[in-house]
Amino acid sequence: MISGASVELVKAGCSDVTRFCGVTKSVGRNGTSSQIWEAALSNILVTGASGFIGTRLCTLLRERGDRAFAASKEISQNFDSCPFDLADANLIQTAVERADPDVIIHLAALGTVTGTDPKAYYDINALGTERLLDAMDKLGRRTRFILVSTAGVYGNQDASVLSEEMSPLPVHHYGFSKFIAERLTHMAADRHDITIVRPFNVIGKGQRGNFIVPKLVDHFHRRAPVVKLGNIDVTRDYINLDAACSVLIEAIDTPQTFNEVINLCSGRETSLRELIQHLTDITGHTIEIETVPQFTRANEVWHLVGSAVKLDRLLPNRLAPLPVREVLEEIVG
Repeated sequence: MISGASVELVKAGCSDVTRFCGVTKSVGRNGTSSQIWEAALSNILVTGASGFIGTRLCTLLRERGDRAFAASKEISQNFDSCPFDLADANLIQTAVERADPDVIIHLAALGTVTGTDPKAYYDINALGTERLLDAMDKLGRRTRFILVSTAGVYGNQDASVLSEEMSPLPVHHYGFSKFIAERLTHMAADRHDITIVRPFNVIGKGQRGNFIVPKLVDHFHRRAPVVKLGNIDVTRDYINLDAACSVLIEAIDTPQTFNEVINLCSGRETSLRELIQHLTDITGHTIEIETVPQFTRANEVWHLVGSAVKLDRLLPNRLAPLPVREVLEEIVG
């Protein structure tokens, strides 16, 4: 928990938060009493800790005084860590027992939407989440659990801005498997303090080159004459890495987020065409766009932009997202 920070909770709504927060004093409010809970050091298990978001998240958690326990297929030399595989119930149980977590932030997933093995998505993303929840149950106490899902559960909607109240309509196995993981997480709400976060497009330095932003940046760095793309008029909601991690960290200590689904987004719409123009302005390099129809999937989601209204209400103190142009300038260097 955030060292030195206080989180005010009405005791009736704080669930089992007493495991990792201590009462410091009582205060009166209109004749009623409430408690001030002092945030304290926490054991936080981060699954998928070697990934783009997980690596930065573990660093930020450690900087604020928490013990970040990294669970990943790749062993980290920088954090307490152990092997982790969502397909292996024994490895999951071992990781949970070793970390003895107050909080679990579940990032691990099979994330490529164009994979050729549909069954793998459900075994890893859906059943893997169920295995993790089973391991949590064996701790014998309520645990704070944050599932990092995906905005891909929304699919193609009629609305231009996507809110958490909309019924998910996933159009690929990745999105559907994550939606099942959400439902499994909801089913554990009687045993654990759960929050489901739906990230949109998180961007920043260190992202793998198979994502669109690092792919474009690489082309501009190399002064490539041509870039091959699909439809450049698709729009996305881009949020910088530190702002995304801030949402996850702030949610840990905020009981108002318990049993909630929250968009992790900037609330701003940016087209692929606009990204290219930003990079042109930043680098001074003009690139030719070659449209390749095969790059556009039959089930392409044309507009994926989140409503940040609920996020603003529940987590007003999170780090504000940077404008896309500013993030691109940081990535380009």
